[in-house]
Amino acid sequence: MTLWYFVNIILTLILIILSVVFIIIPAPMKTSLKDFTLAASESDPATNAEVKDLYTLYSRPNNKKLLVWFQGGTFLLNNRKTSYGILNALNDALIEFDVLVFDYPLRFSHSVHDAMLATNKILEQFYAYDEYYAAGFSVGALLMGAFMQKELNKEIARKVDVPVIGIQFKAIISLCGVYSMKFDCLLLNLISRLYIMRGTPNPHLYSYHGLLSVPLLVISATSEFLYTETYKFTKSTACELKVFQGALLPHEFPLMLEFPETKESIESVIEFLRAN
Repeated sequence: MTLWYFVNIILTLILIILSVVFIIIPAPMKTSLKDFTLAASESDPATNAEVKDLYTLYSRPNNKKLLVWFQGGTFLLNNRKTSYGILNALNDALIEFDVLVFDYPLRFSHSVHDAMLATNKILEQFYAYDEYYAAGFSVGALLMGAFMQKELNKEIARKVDVPVIGIQFKAIISLCGVYSMKFDCLLLNLISRLYIMRGTPNPHLYSYHGLLSVPLLVISATSEFLYTETYKFTKSTACELKVFQGALLPHEFPLMLEFPETKESIESVIEFLRAN
């Protein structure tokens, strides 16, 4: 066993602890534990969903629009069942859209670069649509933005070593998203550089910098732990912005249908997609 093997384990444990403390139980929510369940619950997909090993596709005959959902999970977790709640609601309302959610390789034995290549491989199976849209939760928003960057710029595709496949999104939505892997927090930066983005070519290109060519809706809450990153990003980026203030919402609130703010967010997503 090499030294890096033990370092890898230690960094993984640190990141899991951070995820528990800051994502599952963010500081504003600690006084409200008795009132709220702080993890997104699992759901079953709607009856028109086809569940495969690596993806789930909600579909209706002759649909020509596809909404691609990029999961969160800090590149450490894949659980499509926690996304089914919001996706079921979108599927019910947006009958003109098919909806796709997929798994990507986890960081324990793969790189973020591998996750991008896997994204390509999944989406290459869905060329039959006329229009593509995307939504990303948490770090899924980062993967969504990086995918768009390389699709729009062949030089970026070359630098990140992920081929262009010819799928471009007409509009995108970020929910409590990550917009780059540079954070104000020193520890998060160290974990990002030494573990999460290790082995990924040109990790600085995994960002939304300069990505202003399509309509963008950003949804967040001042109580969730990534709000500072959302605030910085939206100050310099043209987008539609919906921020919930005052309510004690966890990072995962977009996936938690028990919150009225989640239902309001879903309505905003529906209106945005129909308008674009």
